[in-house]
Amino acid sequence: EAKKCMVFMWNPCNKPAEYHIQSVQHEPIIEYVMENQRLRPSVVDFYSIERGQDLTSGAAWSPSAELKSRHKSKSLWLPPYLEGDVHEWTDLTCRHHCAKDSFVLPNDNWMWANDWEIEIVDDLRQNDADGWEYSSDFETFSRQRRSYRRGDLCRRRRWTRTRIRKTVFDKALVSPCPVVWETERCDSGMVILTRSHLTFHNKTSTQLSFFGYSCSLNEDKLLDSVPPESSICVPIELAQITHIRLGTLKGSE
Repeated sequence: EAKKCMVFMWNPCNKPAEYHIQSVQHEPIIEYVMENQRLRPSVVDFYSIERGQDLTSGAAWSPSAELKSRHKSKSLWLPPYLEGDVHEWTDLTCRHHCAKDSFVLPNDNWMWANDWEIEIVDDLRQNDADGWEYSSDFETFSRQRRSYRRGDLCRRRRWTRTRIRKTVFDKALVSPCPVVWETERCDSGMVILTRSHLTFHNKTSTQLSFFGYSCSLNEDKLLDSVPPESSICVPIELAQITHIRLGTLKGSE
């Protein structure tokens, strides 16, 4: 009867055979960008819009809604269009142009944890349901956020995106590896046979070459070439592979 257990693998040089994932100590970093808009010239307040329209658009934001809002014949709010206005996309000071797609990761040690999201405060006295805060002009915005008041002509909202350090792989630690073991009786006593928990079966009519990869390998490792209707058991030292690639001999169908 085969049984499964966990063992810690070390190579003959007394060094760890696999990488171990360490916890990341770096704090996530949040990037900010501000989106700015100005009310259409033909719109003054609630009383100047068509019946049934919503001046602040309380519906939840979606990409399709955003595309529609950019159509000038439909949107009540436009990118800033007066001379001296701020850019449509700026940093938090609203002084420097800063588009969302201008943000890049510092180096390969970082990764994005999410996509760009609108920052919405639960208190609707500080913003509307879409995250917009309002003011009479861009120059009158302050740290005190507020929702729409009659006479407001400008609005802005914050977008955020979080970047984090990638997981660090440390060679200084060993990692557990599951193995399957079986026992057999012989004249001298009990024999324990061990093998990895990974077995590949070739159910095709072509000989296949199995390649494995893991974060501890610099390249794909050839596991074995398997004839049709045959199987291989992955060696224990390669049992922690995370990706499999198949190959065939040239000229084979």
